[in-house]
Amino acid sequence: MTVTRISSVSRGVLQSLHRSGAGSSTIGRSASHPSSMVYRPLQSIITDNLPPTSLIRCHASTATSNNSNNSNKTPSSSSYVSPFQDIFDNIKQGKTSLGTTHFQMPSERKYLKCGIPENALRFKTTAFGRLLEAPFIRPNEHRIILQVHVRHIPLTETERLVLREIVGQRLNEETGVLQLSSSQFGSRIENKRHVVSMLERAVERAKVLAARVEAEVEQLEHQP
Repeated sequence: MTVTRISSVSRGVLQSLHRSGAGSSTIGRSASHPSSMVYRPLQSIITDNLPPTSLIRCHASTATSNNSNNSNKTPSSSSYVSPFQDIFDNIKQGKTSLGTTHFQMPSERKYLKCGIPENALRFKTTAFGRLLEAPFIRPNEHRIILQVHVRHIPLTETERLVLREIVGQRLNEETGVLQLSSSQFGSRIENKRHVVSMLERAVERAKVLAARVEAEVEQLEHQP
């Protein structure tokens, strides 16, 4: 409605300009003074063609009422329920993902086949961040380092001596930390599995060799 009213006002202004300049190349030239140029003020031309003030107020009130009707049709904020409301409620109540309000230690500890608890293992890797330029691979990008203290490995004194002979310098005598690494595969997950397998095989072989050594020592002791 407002666009139609403005276009009609513009059309009236153009018609007034055309009537004032009819029969002459000038606009509003005075007959008594042909040499002088008398122009009608543009403000008076626009004012004569404007609609009454009552019509403008009527259109304004109509637009306001339409906007209020549209706003009443929109759903209220109180009726909206977020799809993540359960998560928000847990945050307010201080609950964890398990539904508990306090930290709980796992009831069962997981162990490797060689008897080492999984929580005693420490893994390290290298993250290049923005320096990573795929598909190019940085040196040791997929390398995984495994560290475990000797006290977490269930071995006897003889088995530990044999384990030292197997791993060599990978076992730090001062700190007692055994460190193994793997970079054979193009995936960190595969290298992690491989380095854990290396640890299990080293411990198992240390137990087997220690048992064989003890058996040979017993045979030598029982010989006449």
